[in-house]
Amino acid sequence: MKSEFGNHRDIFECRRSGVSAEVLRGMIVAASPELLLVRMLENGWFFDGYTIVRVGDITEYRFFNDRDSIENKVRKLMDYTAAPPEFRIDLSSMSGVARSLFAAGKLFSIEKERSCKGVMWLGKIRRLTSNTMLLSELDSEAQWSHDHRHVLSAITKICFDSAYIRFYEKLSEKLASADR
Repeated sequence: MKSEFGNHRDIFECRRSGVSAEVLRGMIVAASPELLLVRMLENGWFFDGYTIVRVGDITEYRFFNDRDSIENKVRKLMDYTAAPPEFRIDLSSMSGVARSLFAAGKLFSIEKERSCKGVMWLGKIRRLTSNTMLLSELDSEAQWSHDHRHVLSAITKICFDSAYIRFYEKLSEKLASADR
């Protein structure tokens, strides 16, 4: 399936079975046999962050590669390019992704949609082993609350660099500096 996801400049849409009813839409930045890195399109028209999902969870997908489709007309008009993240990300495994996020010091969200539908954790990695991460988490008020251990194989989705995540990062920094 990886070869189907490589080297596309078209808008991509997919559904994932058993994990979420959500439709993901964006442009593929990179793919491995296990993972897909997508530059997300929000409301269908503007880029907002990156999402990593497991290739094996994808049950339906399509590329908007018809030159006459509205999606491609808008993409050409707005000169969409799916730029890679500002840091190198290892898509060889979920452990590789975690090592990349840890090295970059990124704030990101994870979801474990098979076991905890509708729950998202937002934080930064404090410690990492080959199969778990200790995530220092931000609560809904942008306060560092506690550390929580997550098994990497249970993670179905990772998001970073979205407006939502950048907002929480800036708010937590402002609250921390105000407390000093």
